[in-house]
Amino acid sequence: MRTYFPPWVIISVYSWTGKTVGFYAICSSANTKLPYEGPVPYQNDTCLYTGNDYLKQVHTDPNNPYSSQILRSVDGENWEVVREFVYEGTASLNMRDPIFGMIPFGNRIEISNNVVYINNHYIIRSGGTRIVDQELRTIPRTLLNGIESVMIEQFSVLDGMLYVEVTPSTDLYSHETNSMLYCSIDLETWESVGINQSVPFKAADVLLQQTFGISERKFQQFKITSNKAGNNVTVVQETGKTLQAAIGDYFYAVDNNRLSFSKDGIYWTETSSPKGLHIESNSISQIDDKLSIRCGNEYYLYNLSDLEKTVPKSDIYIKIDNEILGFETPPVMENNRILVPVRFLMEKMGADVGWYGEQQMVVVQQEDMIVEMTIGNHEAKVNGKTVAMDVSPRLVNGRTMIPLRFLSENLGYDVEWDGDTRTAIITTTETE
Repeated sequence: MRTYFPPWVIISVYSWTGKTVGFYAICSSANTKLPYEGPVPYQNDTCLYTGNDYLKQVHTDPNNPYSSQILRSVDGENWEVVREFVYEGTASLNMRDPIFGMIPFGNRIEISNNVVYINNHYIIRSGGTRIVDQELRTIPRTLLNGIESVMIEQFSVLDGMLYVEVTPSTDLYSHETNSMLYCSIDLETWESVGINQSVPFKAADVLLQQTFGISERKFQQFKITSNKAGNNVTVVQETGKTLQAAIGDYFYAVDNNRLSFSKDGIYWTETSSPKGLHIESNSISQIDDKLSIRCGNEYYLYNLSDLEKTVPKSDIYIKIDNEILGFETPPVMENNRILVPVRFLMEKMGADVGWYGEQQMVVVQQEDMIVEMTIGNHEAKVNGKTVAMDVSPRLVNGRTMIPLRFLSENLGYDVEWDGDTRTAIITTTETE
């Protein structure tokens, strides 16, 4: 029910993990083309990883596809029979049980946000969201017992707590759709966590949560924490995204025909879907070394190695008065100087930016200060006076990258460098 296409995204970040110093090949978040396989048949030759164990089906009668057993394993190698579908006549006696169609047949490991394990129960999304007990029998009740809702948007489990985002029935036909977030440890008692918040997702050591409709711009908000302590900050991201999944080391966002992925929730790579098709938001899964998505009734596969090659690897962060900027093209370091995309940075500072293509010149104006810089030229003009720069502006993925400290300080801002978090901190005169 959620459809959000805001121009920016706000993210609350507690900490992040730094990496080695260097100048990285940067991949812009937009217009990245990734090779894919497909359309391919439905990937039914898999076993589901639930976060606690593995589930799969095997055929027991080669003459009837409805005779099967459901097996469970804690290590993906040693299996035990949990439930059996017995053949009689033309089909299984219990094939009408929804669990029959939820568990695939095969050995390839599939990981998705559509199955989780909590309190000796499985929560599985397949033709609806269902509760399944330890004997893999569907429990005939709604997930949020006693709470009225018409659609479960997402669910996740973190530290033994189940989080569920639902769309209340009162908002089904509303232009301003409100979602509710609940949590439970026993599937019986539910606590309201908040309104217009996604479930929290975790990839590697980063925790990410999204909040919707918090201002006139309908900003989206991500909250990010890691295993290391840090300070609570807010990150404004250049392009809005709708977070849908966290699998392995990656976060995934889906917006119509755009798939975005990130490791830190700050810098993202964006790619268009195969043939420009609409991506089903709850159809993302990892199957062995491939990412699987569904567009309509067609399935497509991406190699995770291709994602690793293109995911942003910049470890440089820019903070303006407690806001981290999530650039589409991340900052780079050259000769110990940080280069950043000029337009998004200056818009956050309230400055005007002009680009003159024939001269390859960018002009920044804020109040009575005018700074002119030209691509590849180490000299700039500040209010008409020629001033030397340590590094010259350059174009990266079609973005004009300018030296951060030079421009910020000439506009009257203080810039500090936090080596522990590799963050350039800009303080405006208004907050002094």
